[in-house]
Amino acid sequence: MSLFDLQTSTAKASDFTKQLRIQEYKPESNNTTGNIKIRFSASQDRWWVPSASTVIMTFRFAKTGGNLMAADKVTFCENMAAAAASGGPCSHFINGVSVGTANEVARTSQLYFKSFLSHEAKNSVADIYNLTLNRREVNDNSNAIVAAFAVPLGLWQSFPNAIPSGDHLLQFTMSPNLIQSMIETNSVANNTGKSLPGLTLTCSDITLYAAFVSPQETIRPPPVCVLPLVEISTQTASHSVNGSSTFNLSVPSSTKKILIASSRADESHADFDGSTSFSGAAITQGPIVNYSGQTSPITMYNAADANCEHRKYIDFYLNQLMSGKSGFDELEAWGGDKVTAHYFAKSPSSTDTNAIVKVTANGATLPSSIVVAAIHDSAIVLSYDSSGQITSVNYNVVS
Repeated sequence: MSLFDLQTSTAKASDFTKQLRIQEYKPESNNTTGNIKIRFSASQDRWWVPSASTVIMTFRFAKTGGNLMAADKVTFCENMAAAAASGGPCSHFINGVSVGTANEVARTSQLYFKSFLSHEAKNSVADIYNLTLNRREVNDNSNAIVAAFAVPLGLWQSFPNAIPSGDHLLQFTMSPNLIQSMIETNSVANNTGKSLPGLTLTCSDITLYAAFVSPQETIRPPPVCVLPLVEISTQTASHSVNGSSTFNLSVPSSTKKILIASSRADESHADFDGSTSFSGAAITQGPIVNYSGQTSPITMYNAADANCEHRKYIDFYLNQLMSGKSGFDELEAWGGDKVTAHYFAKSPSSTDTNAIVKVTANGATLPSSIVVAAIHDSAIVLSYDSSGQITSVNYNVVS
């Protein structure tokens, strides 16, 4: 499919391309704290490629007396830039119209990786998101670390082609406590890790590297273009009892897969492992999801069963395992941040939106947020005039 064909061509992605350029954009007022707004524009001769565009952040840190050493045992969480951007919603606008919003930025960004990233990508090009341990550990005499931000929106994560014209705005909010959001717990009793005396952590730079392509010849977009997207909509429910909780949640009617995880609810706790971590209370029975007249799993997960972990892992990677691919190095790596996947076969006419989630865990000892993420379809509809300019923008969650 050509970068300039929004729908049906079988050409290679690079065909008809005269030029590929990466252009740098800074936030308004060059902000690196609080609300971040990055504006850029595409044209009829310069089409924007969302999936090839990247936000890169630089973080600087120190301790009392100077730079950090490996012995200080400061380790960042996976996907640390997404954790840094967890201070509020993340949205993208085209010509002032919102075309997607993620309310749980860090968790949603991490779930895109866990759902769709292959092991090969994780350990190669995707390591710019600091997914492997050697990209997260602080070495001797270190004072800075660089990480890419995986924008957790369907437009950025699932649309592979180029978009002509439009004024674009990417907006997100930085966490007010980067140490809490980005650093894992390490040897707290020995006053190292995030409790290291005098530890400071700041964001010193945010840059969008936006990718643009130019066609060899003028290509006029059709009057109406539909951009199909795969979205992850994430919400949380509180579990603070030692026993079972049942949650009634609303999900888009195009949902066919629901992801469940557990995160600490008390994020200020010394043992909180960063905003992308799924290390809340261990779910001893379930999770079980009722949706669209179906129950998943049919046989309940029970932690007392020896095969429970294997069942969860196989169910999570149902499609990927058929192709021999997984985003995790091994079963043990998945077990450190468990996510379960619940699949539902739905007819196109189904309009069910109510999902019932039941979990059993010791939330009294470890108050937790039960993370529920619906993978669903959405679409951006762009209308163009005869000169190739966008005249209207509509965003719809597919029903």
